[in-house]
Amino acid sequence: MAGGFGTTAKIAKAEVYNPSTGTWSSAGNLNNARAQGTATLLPNAKVLVAGGLDQNGARLASAELYNPATNSWTLTGSLINKRYDATATLLSTGKVLLAGGSGLHNRAAVKLTACELYDPATGTWSSTGSLNVGAHATYCQHAAEWKDPRCWRS
Repeated sequence: MAGGFGTTAKIAKAEVYNPSTGTWSSAGNLNNARAQGTATLLPNAKVLVAGGLDQNGARLASAELYNPATNSWTLTGSLINKRYDATATLLSTGKVLLAGGSGLHNRAAVKLTACELYDPATGTWSSTGSLNVGAHATYCQHAAEWKDPRCWRS
């Protein structure tokens, strides 16, 4: 668990759950306090946290990596679009698809259609195909990769 809402502000603390013992332990502090971001376990055992809302409720473009070997967080490439309430899905390629969420247009919150791919090898984000309809994770909790091409729409 990384970040979230505290009693009076967003928090930067993170914790790791050990299913063998049923206990939680400290996973250090995020560089940026955030709530409503995404968290994705990567194949290299690091955790990618992206987007969210900062202490003032502003949308974040920052992303961070948790390294369990050092129990520390480091900043990685920033998102192209600031967003919160997005969904993040680890793809079979090892990249992470970030879809939907809420952004800002003309100073009003909007559901985003823009999607981005994170490449752990380069630590960068790139644009990819857009959703047909904007959505945020309050209504769309998770996306899944369909590996069987018979399930794809053309």
